[in-house]
Amino acid sequence: MINSPSKPPIFLAGLPRSGTTWLASVLSTATKVKHLHEPFNKDHVPEAAPHWLKYLRADDSDSAFKEYCQTVFSGRSNHNYIKGKLAKPYSLLGNRLSWLPGRIMVKDVHSCMALDWINKNIAPQIVIITRHPCGLASSWLRTFESDPRTGRGKALTRLLSQPKLIEDYLSPFEETLRNSNDFFHNVALYWGATHYVLHKQRQTHPNWIFISHEDLCREPIKEYKTLFRKLNLEWTAKTDQILQTSTAADSGNSYSPIRVSANEPNKWLKHLTPEQIETVQQWSSIFEVPFYTEEGSTKELL
Repeated sequence: MINSPSKPPIFLAGLPRSGTTWLASVLSTATKVKHLHEPFNKDHVPEAAPHWLKYLRADDSDSAFKEYCQTVFSGRSNHNYIKGKLAKPYSLLGNRLSWLPGRIMVKDVHSCMALDWINKNIAPQIVIITRHPCGLASSWLRTFESDPRTGRGKALTRLLSQPKLIEDYLSPFEETLRNSNDFFHNVALYWGATHYVLHKQRQTHPNWIFISHEDLCREPIKEYKTLFRKLNLEWTAKTDQILQTSTAADSGNSYSPIRVSANEPNKWLKHLTPEQIETVQQWSSIFEVPFYTEEGSTKELL
């Protein structure tokens, strides 16, 4: 067995550009952690396409999804992208030594709608990282600036194509979601719809660990030590090293987690116009999820 019952797999989930790469990189420095990367990323893992942003109820029967998850969370996937052998030059860890035995840690940003099913049928420790919608919009604009009109419109279309998801959660917002028509509108609604589902599900899953990107940036040592303790992970000299490296300088690469972390929480105030900020805040607020105040500071989740 790769994992004992006392040390179940770890599943890191969130939206793209919410800090999952930094989070996974730091947790990967713990003793005997085997990091697997974005198994539901259809752009790099073609066999993941049917499972991308799939919504499942906890009791749903889906043999293909079940087989895929069991392969991933047992560490048996041979895909080079998932195993980290295609790591880019800016990766803090490079090859994640996925061939070594150890506790499985899966990081993914395309599976938030399936967490209820994964929780019941795979039973990992689930960690969800959140980021302020304006911070997400700013990061997406910089990252996807070659075609900012898309603004995750395909993701909204995928959510709306699943009747059970509409029935269970999104019916009050369906008309608004279907009328989304520009970059910042799309980002705000995708952020809101996803966090609405997560907030509702968290009420029946108090064991899920929620942490904000902003809190990690403001007090990285404190927040990461708390997280290591909750996940029963062993802090190492490499953990100290990666935190020192990843929080004190800016690599200049939008994909790299090497940043001046203290500058990150409200950086969007400098990169977005007042009109863009107003659009994101207006349309994300219709979901009334208690994650952030208007100023961008974190709030109690419940």
